[in-house]
Amino acid sequence: MRTTVNDSTLGIVDNDPLVASAIQSLLVETCAPIQILWTVTSAEQALEAMRDSAQRPQAVLTDIAMSGMNGSELAHHIKEQHPDIAVIGISAFLDDENEKRYGAQ
Repeated sequence: MRTTVNDSTLGIVDNDPLVASAIQSLLVETCAPIQILWTVTSAEQALEAMRDSAQRPQAVLTDIAMSGMNGSELAHHIKEQHPDIAVIGISAFLDDENEKRYGAQ
């Protein structure tokens, strides 16, 4: 779904469709100055969407804890292929590995 607000663009990735939809709705309802290019439920779908240059956002907001390819792996793939795209990782759950890596307080 494409929501136009301005020239900043975002892709949203979360394996929970309700969370992905809630993030999108929050950004739209608060009139965040961003255009959401797509909302998907897997890292593979995100990489597929970005094959089309018109669907390549300036930033990707991704869940870190996803089955299959996780958000950290997705970030690595994105940075290899498109180093100019910012990747922002989020998670409702912080496991031991992520706590060590990201220094949860």
